[in-house]
Amino acid sequence: MPSGQTLQAEPKRLPVSEDSILALRESEARFRAAFATAPHGMGLNKPNGRWLKVNAALCTMLGYTEEELLDTDFQTITHPDDLEADMAFMDQLLDGTIPSFQMPKRYIRKDGKVMPILLSVALIRDEHGQPLYTVAQILDLTLQKEAEQRLMQAQKMEAVGQLTGGLAHDFNNLLAIVLGNLQLLEREVSGNEKAQRRTASAMQAAQRGAQLTQRLLAFSRRQILQAEVSDPNSHIIGMTELLHRSIGENIELKTSLCDRGWLINVDSNQLEMAILNLAVNARDAMPDGGELTIETSNVTLDARYAEAYPDVGPGEYFAVSVSDSGTGMPEDILAQVFEPFFTTKDVGQGSGLGLSMVFGFAKQSLGHVDLHSMEGYGTTVTIYLPRETTSVADMEPTTGTHREDYPAGHETILVVEDNEAVRDVSVSMLEALGYLVLQAENGMEALAMLARRGDIALVFTDIVMPHGMTGTDLAAVAKAKYPELRFVLTSGFAEAALTRQIDELVSCAFLAKPFKMSDLAMIIRKALDEAVSEHDQAAASRC
Repeated sequence: MPSGQTLQAEPKRLPVSEDSILALRESEARFRAAFATAPHGMGLNKPNGRWLKVNAALCTMLGYTEEELLDTDFQTITHPDDLEADMAFMDQLLDGTIPSFQMPKRYIRKDGKVMPILLSVALIRDEHGQPLYTVAQILDLTLQKEAEQRLMQAQKMEAVGQLTGGLAHDFNNLLAIVLGNLQLLEREVSGNEKAQRRTASAMQAAQRGAQLTQRLLAFSRRQILQAEVSDPNSHIIGMTELLHRSIGENIELKTSLCDRGWLINVDSNQLEMAILNLAVNARDAMPDGGELTIETSNVTLDARYAEAYPDVGPGEYFAVSVSDSGTGMPEDILAQVFEPFFTTKDVGQGSGLGLSMVFGFAKQSLGHVDLHSMEGYGTTVTIYLPRETTSVADMEPTTGTHREDYPAGHETILVVEDNEAVRDVSVSMLEALGYLVLQAENGMEALAMLARRGDIALVFTDIVMPHGMTGTDLAAVAKAKYPELRFVLTSGFAEAALTRQIDELVSCAFLAKPFKMSDLAMIIRKALDEAVSEHDQAAASRC
């Protein structure tokens, strides 16, 4: 032995039992099986980040083959903005500061799409404590992120709806005053051509404002819908000529209507307006011409679809799809298309309320709207409306009514309205029609006046009033005492709960603000005539 050398004894190796070897092999076999069959992505990486082994789920998630992934490292597929935080965790893991870590990050798929994931990493060391490899578990968060974004969008739309609904209500009260006074003035300046032109121009502007607020109410789901059971295919067929005129000659209109389409229970006028809005939007997306296709189908939305879209429940729906071959929209625009006043059109070419009206109508009808668009490939908007189980035989036939302008009368009418200016206009209109008009500021005053007067034939009342008594509350209390009393309710908007109350009330009609004098005259006269007819029928039955 050379001088100066010291022999070191080799570490004593403990004998390994056969049972230990079998247990180790069984453990490895279980790990391999779990690794290969895991529904989420799994991978083994060298300390420098190179992939040692990947499972099939990870390959599917990322769009790479196993060979392609093994030829690269995790740094290559990590989003550049997440790499610094990822490497910081890896440094702490390798120097023993932390035993494992978990972080949300983004991978870049082979097709270039960014995929959100939740990454969990643990380090495996050898018997000397040296790093061998890391075990990475990768959970795809794409569906979860999409659901979160849809929920956030729904919450944002609800908040915007609350704001726009309140603004529309206040604006409708102002328009009711403007339109009402203009209509009264129009009668007074009869024969003065110059004054008539000016009042007509002001009337047109005010009515345009009323249309805009109606669309805001549709978006915020605070309009009163006149729902009826109907066949939507028949409405689309009836709209064909109007659609042709609206989209122009350079756009081909195609329809593909399903056989035996399900019935729906919605406001038919609002449905037609929604389809027309979608057609006009499609026209504007095809300035050089193209194809507009309207398709209908009976569809069943399952629990999985409802889970992805929390604002719609599973069930049977009638679907109306409007597709165009136009320019399409980029992804950053899609999240905003249903917001009121948002538009991609040039200034003066649109109010930005078309799609928001469609969205609000569908939601208020307990339905759903789905929009798909891709730049250069066009857009498809689908409205899902709940199926109505009523059979065609149960549907009451609708008959047209001849409307005469300004039918008058002499009965006594009580006007209940908390806004003094709106109340004054309503009273003046009814007095101009020949009625004897009384007025009250709120529900309690109205009940006191009904108790004092026995000649009141009809109450014309606002729905939203102060002091805890709404117009529907007033109608319910008053009709319990005076069964023959008629009610006409009015409002700039109505909450869903008030809408249900209106539907439940007997002998009550509804007139939306702002209203035309001719509409007021017609609905008042109709309500009073129905009361007389019912009274005569009751008297005849007693004879």
